[in-house]
Amino acid sequence: MILIHSAFHSEAKAFIEHYELKLLHELDNFNVFRSADHLLIVSGLGKVNTAVAIGYLSAKFPSISHYFNIGICGANDKFQIGELVVPNKIVDLSTKKTFYPELQLKVDFKEGILGTSLTPVIKEIDDIDFYDMEAASFFEAASKFQSSSRIHTLKVISDNLVFENIKKEVIEKLIGARVIEIARYMDSICSYSVNKKHDLSDDEIDSLSCFSEKHRLTVSQKNSMFQKALGFKVRGGNVESISKIKAKCINSNKKDRNELFREVEKLFSS
Repeated sequence: MILIHSAFHSEAKAFIEHYELKLLHELDNFNVFRSADHLLIVSGLGKVNTAVAIGYLSAKFPSISHYFNIGICGANDKFQIGELVVPNKIVDLSTKKTFYPELQLKVDFKEGILGTSLTPVIKEIDDIDFYDMEAASFFEAASKFQSSSRIHTLKVISDNLVFENIKKEVIEKLIGARVIEIARYMDSICSYSVNKKHDLSDDEIDSLSCFSEKHRLTVSQKNSMFQKALGFKVRGGNVESISKIKAKCINSNKKDRNELFREVEKLFSS
């Protein structure tokens, strides 16, 4: 069972029509739609609504195998309105928690860092490419029920940080123009999970472990490095190229370690 989550009905409409989903009248807490293979929930705006919705539906349907958060987002002016993007890093801008989606397939979508905010963002923030109000909460809630390799976020750019109420008809048009492309991507992700196994080799694991020990990465950084390395390998990258990353000094402090880890993120996101 595939779960699609959107904050607004206008974001969900194209998928309801594409998959011929029917409203579940017995679930009155949220608007939930279903077919034989798909669930879709409209949570309402914000982190709290998203977390409650994902927990509620995951408890009701423990057979959910993949989670997809799909909707609109703002972006800096490097991105065009209507462009489909996928985050390789999600930052909760209020708590500073960070999540790393596993990009398992090579795609033509642009990648970047997504910041989740409590309120609409109208001024660009350093090192953030896209902005929304749900993704970090979605990822954190879904990870309680499924592995990170089965949790995905896709966004369509709706504005370049201009705070104004976007009409629902505009949102429907933006998402609708990308629904076939998104549906194909979701199908490919699910088929990949079922039919293919791409594990790290013993030599690759040794290289990553040695790097982690040598540079005293935190447990969180180490786990993130392994996740991103697997996605990098699937996209055709050479995991052992991590050996090219060198620390500025032997006895690195926390600041140096974090700077080094950003180099690892940059390598494995390429």
